[in-house]
Amino acid sequence: MSRWQITEGPEGYTPVQCYGVVDDLPWYFRARGAQWSLDIGGTVATNSEEDITVQKEIEIYGEPVVFDVIDQSKIIERVPIWWHCESWGKWPEAGYMSNDDVYSCIEKAMTLYMSGTPPVVEKGDPGWREYVFKSWSEGFISTDLAVKELDFYDWKELKDYALAHNIELPFSIKYKRD
Repeated sequence: MSRWQITEGPEGYTPVQCYGVVDDLPWYFRARGAQWSLDIGGTVATNSEEDITVQKEIEIYGEPVVFDVIDQSKIIERVPIWWHCESWGKWPEAGYMSNDDVYSCIEKAMTLYMSGTPPVVEKGDPGWREYVFKSWSEGFISTDLAVKELDFYDWKELKDYALAHNIELPFSIKYKRD
């Protein structure tokens, strides 16, 4: 029996997404632009049995419109214990990859994970700080979580430290105004 399974997907375009479980940990696959990635043990819903959406009503052209949004109070963001990212095709081909290609990428990532390549990193391990910086730089965690995990005062302090130490900034922070 496999140690991993798909629970949802693959579905969507730009990004193509898929979710599952491995060793009782959630995993998330995403393909967009010219790359794909898979992370294990990252952000999760507080209770997977519970609907994490709430209805919100706004007015558009004087008419009420109701739609579902994610209730952020039901989400726990955490640093994934493992992730892998690879280039795939030319922009924007990865965002349109076939299901067979998605399955191949997931199989490759799971093989790497189960072989310990790279090794799982958890809080307290040597290299944790470097791992969190890389997870942030690659866009696997939010700036808010990086600030918290790395004990910075705010995102500006994190950004200044990253620039002083030649750590690549994630896209979300490169153009953020002070």
